[in-house]
Amino acid sequence: MTFMSNFKTRSKEKPMGIKTWIKIALVVVTLAAIFYLAWFVIHPSRQPTPPPPAPTPSPPEGAARLTQTPPEEAARPHVIMVSIDGARDDYVDRFIADGTMPNLAKLAHKGVMAEYLRSINPSLTAAAHASIGTGAYPHRTNVVSNKFHRSQDNFYWYTSAFEVPEISVEPIWRTAMRYGLKTAAAFWFGAHPDFADQVADYTVSYGRCDVYSAMHVLTFTLASEWQNAPPSFSPYLESTLDILGKGDARVARLYVLALDTTDDGELNYDTLILDDNRRVEESPLKSPALRLDEWAPMEISSHLHSGAYFKLQAITVTVESVDEISATVPLEAAVFRSRVCFNYASPPELLREINERFGFFRPSPDYYALVQGWIDEEDYFHMGEEQSRWMAEVAAYVYQKYHPDLFLTWQGPVDEAGHQFLLVDKRQPGFAREKARHYAELYRRAYQLADENLGRILEAAEGDKAVFLVFSDHGMAPIHTKVYVNTILQEAGLLEFKGPPKYYVNVEKSKALAFASGGSAYIYVNLKGRERPGIVPKEEYEDVVDAIVKALEAVRDPETGGQVFCRILRRNQLGQLKLDSPYSGDVFVQACPGYVLTDWRGSEAVFEPANYYGQHGYDPNLPELHAFFVASGEGIKEGGTIGPVDLVDIAPTVAKLLGFPPPKTAEGRVLEELWP
Repeated sequence: MTFMSNFKTRSKEKPMGIKTWIKIALVVVTLAAIFYLAWFVIHPSRQPTPPPPAPTPSPPEGAARLTQTPPEEAARPHVIMVSIDGARDDYVDRFIADGTMPNLAKLAHKGVMAEYLRSINPSLTAAAHASIGTGAYPHRTNVVSNKFHRSQDNFYWYTSAFEVPEISVEPIWRTAMRYGLKTAAAFWFGAHPDFADQVADYTVSYGRCDVYSAMHVLTFTLASEWQNAPPSFSPYLESTLDILGKGDARVARLYVLALDTTDDGELNYDTLILDDNRRVEESPLKSPALRLDEWAPMEISSHLHSGAYFKLQAITVTVESVDEISATVPLEAAVFRSRVCFNYASPPELLREINERFGFFRPSPDYYALVQGWIDEEDYFHMGEEQSRWMAEVAAYVYQKYHPDLFLTWQGPVDEAGHQFLLVDKRQPGFAREKARHYAELYRRAYQLADENLGRILEAAEGDKAVFLVFSDHGMAPIHTKVYVNTILQEAGLLEFKGPPKYYVNVEKSKALAFASGGSAYIYVNLKGRERPGIVPKEEYEDVVDAIVKALEAVRDPETGGQVFCRILRRNQLGQLKLDSPYSGDVFVQACPGYVLTDWRGSEAVFEPANYYGQHGYDPNLPELHAFFVASGEGIKEGGTIGPVDLVDIAPTVAKLLGFPPPKTAEGRVLEELWP
């Protein structure tokens, strides 16, 4: 029977009454409810529930578990961490008082300032920032120095913590990410695209430089055809400038056009234009113009977006008339070129933004060029100024665009100036009152510059509910004497070289080797079964360590007879400094203030006058090594000073500010005294 025939049959029957329809409806509703409940008993996962709040990611294995839900976004402040590398607590106090650092003064006035901040031991940038970021000491981070040896490497090889910024415990920004918060880091040690467990949501790493700096001495001849060349009142001259990389491989060839822009009837070449194809572009990054004592940036590779700074240091006309130009070399010039650098960032779209908006990564102040005499002190300072301002502008952009819950950034001009300009001790080589005054002003300007860059970050966060934590990682001590630690080992018969000119380590005959960073050094025993190749049997290990310690203890200053090393510890004693890590040496040695340790190989003398003026890596309890700490912003009490704080207290305090407990690996405490 079809549906339609059934309908026709029923249509002839007597219609049903309203009571009947009500009964039928009740039966249908009851049956529907029964089937509905039965379905969800069988399929409980499909039971309807109210929309849940955004899930909180589980913390990593080994991290503290949530004891309460993190505060809602409306109640949680942004936390902005700014590290001013190498800033001494006493100098910060002085420069706040005299108006050099108005932005930091404003934060301190509206917030809390510590009596001082105590760094970790050794007080070195990489190790300190690993501890700032994790709240753990080096025995857990395994970043035990700026430079150290790993037994899986050849015995003569070392690891730079800056080139391999690997941290063994979870940093605070990764913990924040696991609790569902957004993070960003700009030039912060340890936040690196190469390490999946250490990258922030938005990471701008410290840039990479693949070509060393150089002084280019150029000779000119009559120019061939150039396109779009500006006018010149003397004949166009040209030269070539080759940029050489590793193994003297040519990275780029630049063409240099010399112009006379002065209409004075004389051969007066005063401008050089750089270009890669003899076609002058409108963009100054493509075809920069150089004039005497002026700096200009130039993009070297459009593929990598790499670039360098150039400075015309000298230009000399060697002929007296136009007639002589074709017969000889009419012009010579000296052009300094910085290292060639490029950006490194994650995710890829952020890297593109940085390249397009800000150009190549700016090179740091060039100590090697300063020592070579290619640049002077003002040039050195200028390079730091350019880099730090560029970095602050990038950092401000990243914060403004992404508004992360946690933002970390770093500034380096104070540390760089401290190394070069902390001329305060008459025993320091070249000390003279006028020079000391000049260097003191450069040092003050570095603090001023760092404060100006802090102001850029403050401006980027204007209007946000934020907490600023501004601090340094260590202080800076004046130095007067270099100490060659490997020469000490060589004289003790513990280290042999294959001989000049390179002084390669003879690993088959060497029992010990030192790797130094600032005021500290680790000495490693070439132990069988641990090192490659390993020549010291286990039963002779203690004898070799004894010989190392004895050689170090015997060292005395040849001028004063005074002690050179203030701390000498064996591996089994390193726990007292929280340095008992697999990457620490068999002996740890720390210099007394005034001495800087070097692992340079091949020096015949143990001692040499220092050729720079400031260093760190010493005992963090020394007043010169005291860092500073300021907290200011949403919920932080206003005014006043708190007692000394430890560098490892920063990460646990950040965790509380963001509403989650710190990881169990953190060893610092929450700075409860920051709150009213």
